[in-house]
Amino acid sequence: MNNFARAAGDLALARRNYEQAVGLYDRLGHRREAAQARNNLGGVLFRQYEIEAADAVWSDALAVLESVGDMVTAADVRRNLELITEVRETSDESDAEAASVEEIDQEENDANT
Repeated sequence: MNNFARAAGDLALARRNYEQAVGLYDRLGHRREAAQARNNLGGVLFRQYEIEAADAVWSDALAVLESVGDMVTAADVRRNLELITEVRETSDESDAEAASVEEIDQEENDANT
């Protein structure tokens, strides 16, 4: 159901379903499955622009997947974490550009007064 909700674009429902799946797998002690559900939850969080939350969920998932030897899913999670790095770098560049424009505007205002 989780994947159908996500595919249908209902991110809120997908998020609730993945959060429930994580909780259930954790209570049952199914670490690998919980980590896989966290990977999917991270994807929803990322799509909802909750970058820090996605980073935390994916980092947790990666640690568990590596510890249980699921290197295929771990590789997927590493690629997801690379998206976080790209978003942060782009954001840092945008912030720097915005600060530069603001500084130029301020200098122009100062020169005109």
